Amino acid sequence: MALPSGDGAGPRQDDRYRRIVETAHNGIWEIAADGATLYANPRMGEMLGVTPEEMLGRSTFDFVFPEDVEKGMVYFALRRGGDRGTFKWRFRRADGSELWTLASCHPVLDADGSFIGAAGIFSDLTEQRLAEERLRASEERFRASVDTLLDCFGIYSAVRDAQGRIADFRTEYLNDAACHNNRLPLEEQVGRTLLQLMPNHRSTGLFDDYCRVVETGEPFSKETVFYEDDYAGEHLGRWFDIRANRLGDGFAVAWREVTERKRAETELRRQHDLLQAVLDSTSDIVFVKDTEGRYLLVNHALTEMAEKPAEEILGKPDGDLFPGESPERLRQVGEDDRRAMALPEGELLRFEEEVVTPRGRRHCLTTKAAYHGADGRVLGVIGIVRDITERKLVEDTLREADRRKDEFLAMLAHELRNPLAPIRNSVEILRLLGGEQPLMKQARDTIDRQVTHMSRLLDDLLDVSRVARGKIRLHQERCDLARIVWQTAEDYRGTLEAGGLHIGLRMPAGPLWVTGDPVRLAQVVSNVLHNSGKFTEPGGAVTVTLEEAPDGVADLRIRDTGIGMEPEMVARAFDTFSQADSGLDRSRGGLGLGLALVKGLVELHGGTAAASSPGPGQGTEIAIRLPLEPTPLG
Repeated sequence: MALPSGDGAGPRQDDRYRRIVETAHNGIWEIAADGATLYANPRMGEMLGVTPEEMLGRSTFDFVFPEDVEKGMVYFALRRGGDRGTFKWRFRRADGSELWTLASCHPVLDADGSFIGAAGIFSDLTEQRLAEERLRASEERFRASVDTLLDCFGIYSAVRDAQGRIADFRTEYLNDAACHNNRLPLEEQVGRTLLQLMPNHRSTGLFDDYCRVVETGEPFSKETVFYEDDYAGEHLGRWFDIRANRLGDGFAVAWREVTERKRAETELRRQHDLLQAVLDSTSDIVFVKDTEGRYLLVNHALTEMAEKPAEEILGKPDGDLFPGESPERLRQVGEDDRRAMALPEGELLRFEEEVVTPRGRRHCLTTKAAYHGADGRVLGVIGIVRDITERKLVEDTLREADRRKDEFLAMLAHELRNPLAPIRNSVEILRLLGGEQPLMKQARDTIDRQVTHMSRLLDDLLDVSRVARGKIRLHQERCDLARIVWQTAEDYRGTLEAGGLHIGLRMPAGPLWVTGDPVRLAQVVSNVLHNSGKFTEPGGAVTVTLEEAPDGVADLRIRDTGIGMEPEMVARAFDTFSQADSGLDRSRGGLGLGLALVKGLVELHGGTAAASSPGPGQGTEIAIRLPLEPTPLG
């Protein structure tokens, strides 16, 4: 394109054309037939990063990237052939950067129509190109992002009828998760409408929800929506969380299947309701608190005691629920909670306490334990409180009755013992006066034996009463238990052998020192031997074994081959008035006091007493353990 020239009015017209060309917003470039630059306006030089003067005479291919030269020669050949064209072209700026342009080129011919060069107008597309690249990169990032989402994502555009109302929504885009959810590949969904793919959107109301999003611009959000439809021939009912926002004349929607979560929540709710029903069925108070002492779970018994519904209890501490309690009492409750939470998992804190309720003070047995999370972290405290007020009243009543019984037995034993002395004196007088007639002697011996027997019974009764009331006094001293056991067994040997029994002794080689009352310890051994003799048939045996146990205690065992005991009788062997011979005739005599006194005296000495028996007819063993003292030197 050559700038016009002429005479007359021509110069003014040429100047006008030149000003237009040189101030044009687009680049203008004229080249010769060999590609050399004939003219470039300032804008063209600015776009290439050089001055127009620096371009003159230079080939157009000096401003082209090497890889584009061949294609440029094709375009130049087209111009030489008379072709006009508009196309996008990339130049290389002076600094080596890209210059994208929209080129509109045409051939320049002389008067004979011969090709003498070409001219072109170039629009700078660099910013447009960068914007397109940014848009392309943004789209790629968008697709990469939504395609890697675990949530489903889709874009839909409105399909409107002749009146402009929304009739359906065309599927524009779906990510991989959405395709997997819909059980269809992307190519079978894009371009098809929502109601074609999933017609139940209309009956469930979701279609109307999406229409409101598009028409009003208000976002749509629903949780745990149940949707049932056919997916690629498979009928499915599932739960979803859905979020939708307007996008142009359509909407973008994200959804997530939460069917498993819904099932888990339903199962959790079922288990919670079952647990609550179980907790509400017990009369014990059951609760769970957090680490700050606020109630997280309560049962019906607690709401009944507090006279408040569960809604007014949950989230509150004890101070809000029981305003009648003193600050000291509330501090103690908090301390008990902290003690329970500090316990190792599986251990319990159990104690009795008094609780102030709207019904007054109640006596309770409380059990607390730490409440741990799945990671082992302490989340709070679990408590079970049993109202034992009535039980305590019964216990107090029984304790008072038992005390009165002991007092009565002591008084009875004392009163019955008083006549024995004159009776025994009378027997001695009769013995001194002689009178050896067989009948008289038999009567006198019978009275003497029965007085002795009754005296022993009354002594045991008095001692049991004293032990029960804590009024027995021990005269303790350092004594050799081995000597006491041996002497008592030897003293009792004649009685046992007279009853047709054999007694065997297995004693230690040396002394076993204990601190105790020698008389009472002998009484313990005597009572056990007496009991064995009474319940062992003639021909049987009684074995006394004493040794030092490995744990540093004296282990005394007295075993017989007598009538033995049932398991339930073993458990009651040391109870007052308990006897293995429970028949109405009570042929073996006694009040069942001997072993009860043994247990009481042994425990007063810091020891233990236990009974065992393989069963009826297989004998009984009484095991007594007493703490040993160090052996004296010298």
